[in-house]
Amino acid sequence: MQTLSKATTIKDYNGKEHNAFAIFVMTINYLKSQLLEEITKQIADFEERDIIYVLTVPAIWNENAKRFMREAAEQVTMLAFSLYQILQRLVIIEAFKFKIRTTVVY
Repeated sequence: MQTLSKATTIKDYNGKEHNAFAIFVMTINYLKSQLLEEITKQIADFEERDIIYVLTVPAIWNENAKRFMREAAEQVTMLAFSLYQILQRLVIIEAFKFKIRTTVVY
């Protein structure tokens, strides 16, 4: 089993190697930009600071793989806090704007 690091490479369809970390960063950045684009189309007074991003990974991933994804997301500035810190704060996102009753259970 290969250990993931910022130096890990992956091959594309043609067999050319690319930096895996850069690919993950670009992918997360693309998903983030698409999310922001769609939200701003639907909510006029939307600000990105209204979002708290949470990146989930499969439970079977080892700590190294989880760290790799967290670092890629941090590179895109999505995760300023770990999931644990977010749950500690018991943040209710936008619930009051839409008058939604929200219960946080963990």
